[in-house]
Amino acid sequence: MSSSYGQLLKDMEVGLEEGESPVRVFLHEKFGVMTKNVGRSNHSWDLEVIGVDEDLIQSWNKGINVKNVEKRFINKLGRTFEVKRDKASDKTNNFFYEVWSSFKVNNPGCVNYSKADTLVIVRQKEFIFIDRGILISWIIENLFSNTEKGISWRKRTGNRVNKPTMRTSRHNQDVCGILIPIDDIKECYSAVVFER
Repeated sequence: MSSSYGQLLKDMEVGLEEGESPVRVFLHEKFGVMTKNVGRSNHSWDLEVIGVDEDLIQSWNKGINVKNVEKRFINKLGRTFEVKRDKASDKTNNFFYEVWSSFKVNNPGCVNYSKADTLVIVRQKEFIFIDRGILISWIIENLFSNTEKGISWRKRTGNRVNKPTMRTSRHNQDVCGILIPIDDIKECYSAVVFER
């Protein structure tokens, strides 16, 4: 989240260009699935599946049952997607899980209030698809327990006691969250990773 409305609009454009657009192209080219960007409308997610490109799918292999492609895709990766382009994770190998997009006014981070089936973390060399609800539960389970992951995450935030400490964003001190190692996210059983 940004400190000014103008910066917010700029951030949304970057998110569209570097996050949502590449995911749409990837889903079409890899799975033949067509998506629509609905993030600027009144929906609670960024992308949603609107169908399959039957001509593209048939050009791959005439034996594919086109009617089942969309159903199999949705069963595996979901119908709706929240897309996060995390440039910092390319350098730090940590995902900044935004708990509050505005701590001052108790505005939760978009992953928390989104109704998307799947979170897509867009990195320079990969896409990570993960069930959004499972990710949230998994983070809470580890963060508030004495698991190896939970202890490691708390140490990353500078707190060695058994409770999480929020970090503020480098760009906006009102944005608070926690750092989750990308490698840990990839190990979560609902995560699916694709190279770009």
